[in-house]
Amino acid sequence: MLVPAKEEGVKFNSYEALKEHVEEDRRTSVERLNFTSGDQIKMINDQYLVHQRGRDGTESTYGFTSSALKKLFTITGCGPLYNSMTLESGLGMSSSYINDTLSPARPYLKKLNGYNFIHKDGIILGFFSQKYTYVQNADVLNAANEHMGLDKSNSQFEFDGATLVNTKMKVKVIQEYTGFKLKNDKDDITQLGLELKNSHIGDTALNVDIFVKRLICNNGMLMKSSKMNSRVIHKGDTGGKIGQILNEAKY
Repeated sequence: MLVPAKEEGVKFNSYEALKEHVEEDRRTSVERLNFTSGDQIKMINDQYLVHQRGRDGTESTYGFTSSALKKLFTITGCGPLYNSMTLESGLGMSSSYINDTLSPARPYLKKLNGYNFIHKDGIILGFFSQKYTYVQNADVLNAANEHMGLDKSNSQFEFDGATLVNTKMKVKVIQEYTGFKLKNDKDDITQLGLELKNSHIGDTALNVDIFVKRLICNNGMLMKSSKMNSRVIHKGDTGGKIGQILNEAKY
């Protein structure tokens, strides 16, 4: 049975706490898989992936997240295999199946050729193709701060919370001086806000949505607007488009 590393969600109540956390992601490393040069991947003890480099024979051992392994099998065309690997089984059974699938004698391995994997603190977080434009959450957050002044007390924009699971970041920003009242009730006030999403391992495009937040609701009820949605996939000059879509959302 597979033993992946935990992917725990983290909540942030301040811009400063989120910034400190995502800046840590700059410690991640990206490595390319080159099976034409003899690279190999194998699993040991249902818990670790070993990358052997064909160019010099060196090896590195990593843990892995569920998201990373799902992506690996999706790339190879063996996506349904992942679910069967999570079933209760004897130690080494999952490794045996996976190593057979990733054997050089099988046709699946070549589909991974040229792909990259990203790792941090000895854990593989995900796989992405060489066509993918790698834009880190820290860069997206810095661009948002540059355009909206999230670290300034006199800004019209206010940080309204964020979540991070693996590298899937979701940030909510409230525009302080906008909104309206409902049903002529002075206490039933809404605010307009922006929701910014990104991930740098290929599982989420860069998204900006407008939402309405109803303040009278204790759970902070949100309703997304269909009037504006900007989505940029991670290809080409994705980094250069961050400012453009944030400006569109602001106005």
